[in-house]
Amino acid sequence: MIIVYLICFVLKLKATKETPGTRIIVGPPSFSIFDQEFYTPGTRLQISCSSTSTSPEALILETISRKFGSLVAANYNKVVDGTFESGVFYNISLKEDLEVRCWKVGKKIPSIKLINVADGPAKTFYEFEKSSHLQKSAYDGDTVHLICSIPHSATNWEVSWLPDLPVNTRIHEKSKYFISTLRNISSYEVCTCVIKTDKFEPMFLETVIDVKPASASAPSEMPFTGGSSKQSLLFYILLAFLLSTGVGIGVYLCSERYSCRENIRLHVPGEFI
Repeated sequence: MIIVYLICFVLKLKATKETPGTRIIVGPPSFSIFDQEFYTPGTRLQISCSSTSTSPEALILETISRKFGSLVAANYNKVVDGTFESGVFYNISLKEDLEVRCWKVGKKIPSIKLINVADGPAKTFYEFEKSSHLQKSAYDGDTVHLICSIPHSATNWEVSWLPDLPVNTRIHEKSKYFISTLRNISSYEVCTCVIKTDKFEPMFLETVIDVKPASASAPSEMPFTGGSSKQSLLFYILLAFLLSTGVGIGVYLCSERYSCRENIRLHVPGEFI
């Protein structure tokens, strides 16, 4: 009984110490935040699977869609020789987050590399509610949505807005939005998005909202605002009528004058000699 126990213990210890015996090498990231690397959509990336003690024919390279969980065997047929012995590689155009696995035939443990795809670095911006899409300034009484955008695949990040505001989250393409709303703004506002994670100093992204008086309406709204829309419309109709009438009279007078000249030319003898 003791011998069986010792055999099981040794096998378990051997399994826990087993290493993949392979490594995965990828190209440099598009950008990094804290200790996490990200690639922008469409990046052409070369993924290498190498081993120090195995021929390339004994290596298996796989990718897994982290969104759908589907497994795809890499379509590679090239052998690369380098400082890390030999291996295989293939090129891919990134569209989504991937998990890359490099196996050595006969091994139970693969090397694993996570590929994170993101629209861009963290940033802040704001949008207006119920206003013209041409509006670029905030006016007294407006509702403004503050947005802090981070890569959607970022892990263990804590995001908040200062001053302390309620936050809603929304996924937009390859980004995750943290949205807070300011209603009936009436003065200059400075708001800060705070991004925290373990082992790193917090990141502070400041956004400034310059609020203009409500009387300074947006240029795109000037022609028809308030209670003067009917008067403005009537003015433009009258102006168009006067212009069209003036053009008609001018054309008539010119045609009459030309006609009189033709008559004179026809009835005065010797005019063309």
